[in-house]
Amino acid sequence: MAKNYTVYWTNSEFKRIKNSNDPYIQYAFGNQLKKVQPGDILWILSYTKNDGLLLIGKIVVGREVGHAEARRIFGGRPWSQYGVAADEQTMEMFREISLNNEISKLRFISKTNDRLKYDGSFFDAQQLRAVRELTTNSASRLNSLWSSDKGRISDTAKIINSTGGGFGTPENNKKVEISAIKHVIQYLKARNWKVASVEADRKGYDLSCQKGHQKMHIEVKGISGSEVAFIITNGEMIRAQQDGNFYIYAVTDATSNPKIHIYDCIQLTEKFEIIPIAFRVFKKQSR
Repeated sequence: MAKNYTVYWTNSEFKRIKNSNDPYIQYAFGNQLKKVQPGDILWILSYTKNDGLLLIGKIVVGREVGHAEARRIFGGRPWSQYGVAADEQTMEMFREISLNNEISKLRFISKTNDRLKYDGSFFDAQQLRAVRELTTNSASRLNSLWSSDKGRISDTAKIINSTGGGFGTPENNKKVEISAIKHVIQYLKARNWKVASVEADRKGYDLSCQKGHQKMHIEVKGISGSEVAFIITNGEMIRAQQDGNFYIYAVTDATSNPKIHIYDCIQLTEKFEIIPIAFRVFKKQSR
């Protein structure tokens, strides 16, 4: 069963991610992360004098970060021996959710120190320095706050009814698509991919990407809801069957809290039930 932990980020780390060109939280480092396993969830907290205690990130741990990768991330010798990377298919964006009303309610698995000390006015952020395991109820509460947060909803795109790419009105679908492609390009460029839009070329995918000898042909599916459901054209389906570099990047909640879900050509048929919803009809030739 997955465990839930709190991880504390200092003001400098908070400002770095807040001002970053890449809003996705990809990594967490710290010697105490040695006990964390793939599938566990890290809830990233920070504290500022003006805003108080904030929930700023969620990482579903995908894997351990090796020493060579850590050196590349830090641009030199890493300050910690241990690091973890987020599962890329569930990667979340940075947020700012106030926990000031939750401080006294949070509970940790501990026989001697199961709660945070808070007198209603002064809060010592030092008590968050340790990586601490949350109780089931407290983890559920943070997950509820995270899931219901609406702080990133655009004032100009409050699209709530359509559940998948292609299922809404043409106007709404266009807004969702533009937002999704924007986020995917931002996501890829932050990872040093060279990205070219080929939407107008009708190749069966939207983005042509290259990093060194690696290539990806990406079809972006913008989704306004949280369910990963979308329409795929016949040309895209043929491309998926014939092109080993083909990927679907499905972006759920594309206009509010975008989350990228990545599927290669094999996963597309393994993880999804593909149902024909339209047929082309020809008049029979008379004999």
